Amino acid sequence: MPLCNLRLLPTMGGMEPGSPALRGFADLHNHQFADLGFGRKAVWGRALGPVETALGSCSPLHGPFGSCDVVDAMVRLAYLRRLPSPHTHGKIGRARWPSWDTFTHQSVHQDWLRRAVDGGLRLMVMLALNDEWLARTLRAPKADRPDMVNVERQLQAAYDFQDAIDADAGGEGLGWYRVVHTPAEAWTAIADGKLAVVLGVEVSALFGMHAEDVAPAELDTRVSELEDALQAWYDKGVRYVFPVHFGDNGFGGGAFDNPLIRDMDSPWLSRANPPLTLGPYRVSTVDGSAHGLRYRGGRRNRTGLTGLGRHLISMLMDRGMLFDLNHMSLQMRDEVLFLCEERDYPPVAGHSAFLDICAGNRRTEAHLTSAELERIRALNGMLGMILGQGSKHDVAPWRGREPSRLRSFTTSRALVHAYEYAVAALPGLPVAIGSDLNGFATLPGPRFGGGSRDDDATRLPYPFQGPSGVELDRSTIGDRVLDLNEDGLCHVGMLPDLVADLSRVGSPSLDLEPLHGSAAGFVALWERARVAR
Repeated sequence: MPLCNLRLLPTMGGMEPGSPALRGFADLHNHQFADLGFGRKAVWGRALGPVETALGSCSPLHGPFGSCDVVDAMVRLAYLRRLPSPHTHGKIGRARWPSWDTFTHQSVHQDWLRRAVDGGLRLMVMLALNDEWLARTLRAPKADRPDMVNVERQLQAAYDFQDAIDADAGGEGLGWYRVVHTPAEAWTAIADGKLAVVLGVEVSALFGMHAEDVAPAELDTRVSELEDALQAWYDKGVRYVFPVHFGDNGFGGGAFDNPLIRDMDSPWLSRANPPLTLGPYRVSTVDGSAHGLRYRGGRRNRTGLTGLGRHLISMLMDRGMLFDLNHMSLQMRDEVLFLCEERDYPPVAGHSAFLDICAGNRRTEAHLTSAELERIRALNGMLGMILGQGSKHDVAPWRGREPSRLRSFTTSRALVHAYEYAVAALPGLPVAIGSDLNGFATLPGPRFGGGSRDDDATRLPYPFQGPSGVELDRSTIGDRVLDLNEDGLCHVGMLPDLVADLSRVGSPSLDLEPLHGSAAGFVALWERARVAR
């Protein structure tokens, strides 16, 4: 299979489809500057600067041994079913971080990101991230809580990062980190072996629009305000937007899929609202069991795309901007895909899991159905796979393929199972990863160690050769040496290790070309979006 289907690469910057210059993978969901989100109260460590100073002891934020790290504690209990652990806190090099099982420490430091680029990462969607409820819960100063304040800070950080990398390289435009505003700029960066960085936004109250009805008399005014606000973001370089995140907002309904969301149509304590439901976001649900849902009684959000949301999608299309289907309710995704079909506009789902291969409580409306995948395929859209594809309790067989040696936490074996499913569902189309690094998401843990061993014949050998052709040995941080086999995915620089590991655990028919060509595939999709506008 070529890097991407020929019909999907209309210009490729004038290069041939199989050109080695286009080879490289994409990360469609990365929160590089999340330390600047949530009023600076959640994630410790800067992306820029010497490791010793940028990633010093986290005690000023998380307290001694992580005793004040509320976010890490919540995520550990919710996703790893583990109690908080002090071993992931402290000073880098002494404590065991970076680590696959810590959620609140910087994992996209410049040194690690450069290793990822050396190993074949060629495109990254950098998403400014915030949640106002979490910022308030962490007692951030009131002025530091609004989504838009945190977004502006992170967007500026990307440009500052680019300037610093340029300065280290000897001048403007010479660095390996390139914020791109057009497909042409992205092609140039990729062909030069650099990282094309697309700026995006993922917040719950987009443009300050919380879940509220817009009166018909106010709609024209709101639409005009939205047009101005979106254009201001476009002028700042934003090209990728999540219309919704957690819960409902003024544009549509969010997926009913995590403990932050409470079902207002069920009793306070019930199957739909079990203990530990925090519930700052409240939605109205209906039965979703006919869709195969099982999470919290198989409920799904009844809210779809709002009138103002239709205007937002149209405005995004008019500008050739990309928007993400993930986090939308089933109803909203259906309506957004219909708008895409009306204009032959390619959709993206950048950090996805798939309902067909999910089991038990992992069967939520957040995960894409086979029918939705067919609609995405027909529109020549694109998927990115979230790295945490589930533990041995969460993964279902597919076409008789039942992944072996799964563990109580996610590993590359669950990821390759999802990857092969995605490639089969979207033949001829690129499939990327959506790491969700710095986004409180689970990461693939070690296949060896921790009281259990995988098949030694599948161990990733070091050094290995990434899709860029560069040979990489183990990642090092001071005296610490990180090995994917024993340590899992600890930071962004180990993404090439993870990509290489897929070939160790995949089926004999595993085809990694859709992943190795995903950077070029994303840029081609972006070009098609600009043509369709």
